[in-house]
Amino acid sequence: MSGRILTKIFETNIAPKSDLHSDGSSEHIKGNYMKPLSFSMLYFPRFFTLSLMLIWGPLLVCALAETKPGRPNILFICTDVGFFNGHDLSGWKGNDGFWSVEEGAIVGHSDEPIAKNEFLWSEDPVRDFHLVVDVKLTPDNRNAGIQFRSKPINESCQAQGYQADVGGGVWGKLYHEHGRKKLDWNDHAIDAVKRSEWNRYEILAVGDRIWTAINGTLCVAVRDPAGERSGKIAFQIHSGKPETVRYRNPVLTHNPTVTLVGLDEQELDAKLKVIGKSNDQAVIPRIHTSVINPDTEEEVSPPDLFKAGSKVGVWTKSGFTLEENDVVAFIGGTGMVKQMESGVLESFLIRAAGGRNVFFRDLAWQADTVYLRQRPRNFGTQAQALSRIGATIVVASFGQIEAMERMDNLPEFIKAYETLLEEVRPYTEKIVLITPYPFTAVEGKLHFPDLTRHNDAVAAYSAAISQLANRRDWISIDLSGFDAGGLTTDGIQLTPEGHEKWARAVTRKLLGETATVLPKQWEAVREKIQEKNVLWRRFWRPTNWAFLYGNRQTQPSSLDHRPGYPRWFPEEINSLVPLIEEAEGQILAFQTIPR
Repeated sequence: MSGRILTKIFETNIAPKSDLHSDGSSEHIKGNYMKPLSFSMLYFPRFFTLSLMLIWGPLLVCALAETKPGRPNILFICTDVGFFNGHDLSGWKGNDGFWSVEEGAIVGHSDEPIAKNEFLWSEDPVRDFHLVVDVKLTPDNRNAGIQFRSKPINESCQAQGYQADVGGGVWGKLYHEHGRKKLDWNDHAIDAVKRSEWNRYEILAVGDRIWTAINGTLCVAVRDPAGERSGKIAFQIHSGKPETVRYRNPVLTHNPTVTLVGLDEQELDAKLKVIGKSNDQAVIPRIHTSVINPDTEEEVSPPDLFKAGSKVGVWTKSGFTLEENDVVAFIGGTGMVKQMESGVLESFLIRAAGGRNVFFRDLAWQADTVYLRQRPRNFGTQAQALSRIGATIVVASFGQIEAMERMDNLPEFIKAYETLLEEVRPYTEKIVLITPYPFTAVEGKLHFPDLTRHNDAVAAYSAAISQLANRRDWISIDLSGFDAGGLTTDGIQLTPEGHEKWARAVTRKLLGETATVLPKQWEAVREKIQEKNVLWRRFWRPTNWAFLYGNRQTQPSSLDHRPGYPRWFPEEINSLVPLIEEAEGQILAFQTIPR
């Protein structure tokens, strides 16, 4: 070795032992391994090696790594000193106007609310690596993230792949951007994060194992057999209100030793949990509701269906948009159930989407209130439903029934409403709160109670809901001035004409006057929406749930009389899937109707 330097130039993954020939060479396997080598090392004179290192940027400073017994090749720990030069954005790509370098840190900044996430992409590919970077987010309730093993998926450089989350209540969580969504939604960083200060973020990814740490606290420890093994690193500014995020002193090491927060490889492996979501979920449009098998206490799932949307952040009135593959979920009581049956609001919104593929899911339930939302045994929670459908926007309508209680119950109502919405926030911050509307008198029905005596409470509840939305940077639709006179059946439940007027009022406040004007041809769209929503409800909350996935699954009427055949009831429910998909496709095709 005297007078020579040992150098090896290759991609960071090497072929496993089973893929090696007797001469030590390996076959190139698409997407995962290096090209054929008939030798294990390249020896160069020192001056020639230095010349290569100057010509081949970025510069790699390499040190021999410890290898496990039986490994056919030798890995090198390589610190990529060309990852960030500390002065400018050479080697990085992003949209103009959002990224700069200040005092040696990469700075992402927005002066105005932005409609979509912005990413700054490193040009260096990574496989097995360790990244350490200091992160500071202002204000600290905003959102950002570090993409890794990721790729840009469209012209605006939106990302798909792993994200180490930053900000608000998501520090230390592992997300899969534009794909499988939440992978490890832990709370390990709660006590570790220094709000509005610098926080040291570490990401260690080796094979199918991923660990992250913040300020020396281990946050993520997962094994993801279906996950990406390579890709690029990107820094994120999240959509929504203005924010500034700084990424300082990033250090990238390829082929690292498996050690983190003082733990060695064996200790880190002992903390791993396996992720079961496949990458197919990021490709195939789908949705499923989750149930619990009462015999095994394991989670099982009815058939998958429809799009799982992408993660989104803080949403304000000035940033209101319906984006490609958004999934809008509607929650509420009987009033929202009847509105979804009418299809009017959905018609207005699908037209406003302007040709984008936007999906609408009715999760409302008769008699739901902020205090109580009863479901059949094994049905699953609202949070599980939101997760499975990939909700990116939630429209909530509560307070109509609750306003009939005493006025002094208002603080309890707001507290319960916030608790309900905390179930929503892990999936999206795009939340719209629709307030109650005044009750009406019912002419000619003297035996009906006079509900108008509660209208002072309606005004108070509406004001409190609007204040809640403003405080949390959500959108409120104030209907305290909505006139439902002559448009209710009992002083509270709207007639079909009342639902149309209600939908126009909501849409006008969201999108403006022109959004509530539909061509005559759009009546066919509304009819198809009604058809789709009937099919959807039969699929999502079928009659005789107990025989489907409840406590009557073993009854003969739920089984097939032929031994070895699947239960007929789930098969019947599964048959609704292509019908819903067909209706959905026809609705989206209707968007070509002249505007």
